[in-house]
Amino acid sequence: MLRKLFFCLGFATLLFGAYFWRQQAEVGRSTVVFMNVGQGDGIYVRTPSGDDIVIDTGPDLRVVHELGRQMPFYDHDIELLVVTHPDADHITGATEILRRYTVRQVVVSGKVSESAQYRAFMEEVAAGQVPLVAGRAGQVWQFGDVRFDVLYPFDDRQVEAMPPNDTTVIMHMFYGAHTFLFTGDASSVVEDIVVARYGWALRSEVLKVGHHGSKTSSSEVFLRTVAPQVAVIQSETGNQFGHPHAGVLDRLDAIGAQILRNDELGAIVMRCDVDVCELEQ
Repeated sequence: MLRKLFFCLGFATLLFGAYFWRQQAEVGRSTVVFMNVGQGDGIYVRTPSGDDIVIDTGPDLRVVHELGRQMPFYDHDIELLVVTHPDADHITGATEILRRYTVRQVVVSGKVSESAQYRAFMEEVAAGQVPLVAGRAGQVWQFGDVRFDVLYPFDDRQVEAMPPNDTTVIMHMFYGAHTFLFTGDASSVVEDIVVARYGWALRSEVLKVGHHGSKTSSSEVFLRTVAPQVAVIQSETGNQFGHPHAGVLDRLDAIGAQILRNDELGAIVMRCDVDVCELEQ
């Protein structure tokens, strides 16, 4: 019995030591995870200062499992939860995240939906008295050395006039030499708008491809302006929409982007110091 107890204690110490070593190895690095949430978007960012940011929450509760795998077990705070727009494949997991974690602030597009998922989410935000902000161009969130800039939407009237996908909160993330562009479900209509506003300032090392690789997004002009080295597509194997569209893949190939897909790779994990980003195999 005593030998078994010592074995259990030793094994637990070994596991904790391995976990502690991994956490120490991540000091000074930012982690960006394109979570495997099925036919939807779900992105997790952990900053070198230990802040946690979630952008979109997928079509079901898989995002909760994914966060459990990626976040440190002792950390139950999410500093920023962004729901880019109220479609079910971006908002459904958000309600359960609000129940399980202490969320410090929520960002939404401001587009109202009549869906049950949207109502449940907004009720949970109100019940928890979580600060709620409508994402608008010019807003900046700084977490240590990591910065998030909102590029779009520009104003409330735009949100009211546009269909839900085109009210997507578009964010640019900066860390060291790295830039990530998160585009939600923005269509080519919005791509044209942001290209006209920002031009070459959109250039990014990593692009989260719009609308799961739909043919309604990722125009040639937009892709050549952003000029990503890496393009990440969040879609599910055998989805009913045929995402990603062959034309989008061709346009990404034409600009020389490395294409990473959740339907082929599962969760896509990038570990970045200020100079180099590495894809975790």
